[in-house]
Amino acid sequence: MLAVLRENAENAGQIPALPLPRETAVGVAVSGGADSTALLLLLAKYGRRIVADPQAQITVLHYNHRWRGEASDADAEHVRALATQLGLRCLIEHAPPTSTCEAPNEDTARSQRKAFFATFLEKNSGGW
Repeated sequence: MLAVLRENAENAGQIPALPLPRETAVGVAVSGGADSTALLLLLAKYGRRIVADPQAQITVLHYNHRWRGEASDADAEHVRALATQLGLRCLIEHAPPTSTCEAPNEDTARSQRKAFFATFLEKNSGGW
């Protein structure tokens, strides 16, 4: 699969050939759920096929919307602990506190996550 991804990317001319240069930062968004946790574990195990130095280049990104109170905080702590166990950097951002009468809004949540990820990319673009 990785060979197919590499071939497609090289043919498209959109990203450099793998493994990525040492100065390239990779952010992986992890919610703490099964899918993103599996992705993180795969990157930790096979990361050297993608980047030269996974511990230096891969950063785990988690945005805590605080929608579920202590359960949301537990997800954030789970992500931080897993990143630490894997020897990866971890950035966690928390949504500002909201009024108890405000209903969660998916559009707002999506915008907040995208802004967090965009800030990471701006600071770590490495010339992309």
